Amino acid sequence: MKEKVIMKNLVVKGNSLNECFQNLPYNELKTMLLAFVIYRENGENSHFVRVDASRFAKVFEVDLSTAHLALKQCVEKLITRQFTFFKDNKNKVKTTWIAGIEYVYGENAIILALSPHVIDELTKLEANFTSYYLEQISPFKSVYSIRIFEIMKQWKSAGKTPVLDISDFRLKLGILPSEYQRINNFKAKVLDFALSEINEKTDLTVNYEQIKKGRQISGFQFFIKSKKMKEKDVTPKTNDNSDYWLNDKQVNYFASLLSKDPALGNHSKPGDNEQQFAMQLASELKGTAKQRTFLKPYLVKHGFDMKSALSQPPTQEPVSNNNDDRASKIYKTVEPVSTAQNTAVDVVERQKKADKFLSNLENVLKNKSKA
Repeated sequence: MKEKVIMKNLVVKGNSLNECFQNLPYNELKTMLLAFVIYRENGENSHFVRVDASRFAKVFEVDLSTAHLALKQCVEKLITRQFTFFKDNKNKVKTTWIAGIEYVYGENAIILALSPHVIDELTKLEANFTSYYLEQISPFKSVYSIRIFEIMKQWKSAGKTPVLDISDFRLKLGILPSEYQRINNFKAKVLDFALSEINEKTDLTVNYEQIKKGRQISGFQFFIKSKKMKEKDVTPKTNDNSDYWLNDKQVNYFASLLSKDPALGNHSKPGDNEQQFAMQLASELKGTAKQRTFLKPYLVKHGFDMKSALSQPPTQEPVSNNNDDRASKIYKTVEPVSTAQNTAVDVVERQKKADKFLSNLENVLKNKSKA
């Protein structure tokens, strides 16, 4: 039986932050949630949080190009996003998610500086907090599914929410007053769609009642039940157990890529930094068949096509101490010309030089006779 990998990207945030009025788009919300996970993993030692496209892609099950685009969009807009929440003392706070953002050129990563109010709501938790694993929301297609799931998680132990006023509920979901104004549109495209995703893809079963004032719907109350879920196996898989080899360029590229994969974090030596881990991985990719077998599924996960792998170890060119060896290597880069061709070329070149010399000599003699 294959060992199951426990989901480990745990989001933990204060309920005040969980209930905030916000309007983060789909990818920006996912980026912030991943930043909360990383902030907690880092031991809450710094308000600077680095989010890599490779980890975004892994957690939310998208390709690297999609993850990179999501982070680039955050660079443009995330700094301007504001949200509002009420502290435990009922004070109303309006703030931003981040105090700054940096794009790490050439590394497919961003560095977020979390705002002070956000940090407070991530650290001063006491008993009022909401937690869940990012893997639970990664299949969601709608930003509203994420937000409704978060609110349901907050009230899971109670089994039901209080009555949520429809105006406040819409603001918590980030819906503008001009959007989904008709209740039937709101239910079909927001509420019912989100609940279908939650009920199908998570450990919760949620239904609701409409609360009316007169003939108009004024709010909703949700009822929440837990259900047993089969633990997700997130171990990378390959179907081919044959050995393989990479050329030097592939080794260097994928060793660097794999060194950033959190799933391989326990494989590094204690105290090693990312560069040292990359050197270790490069050595293993050139090492034993057992080492390559272990790394094979991670290579596939990061886009390596096993069809392009070498079937035999790459041949190493002999290293020579002779300086003339440079000339032989340079010569190898030029298409060879046959000896007959070389001879013909030499004859033509010599004839051209001779004709030019004779022409110059005749001109000199003419000039002297005129003088």
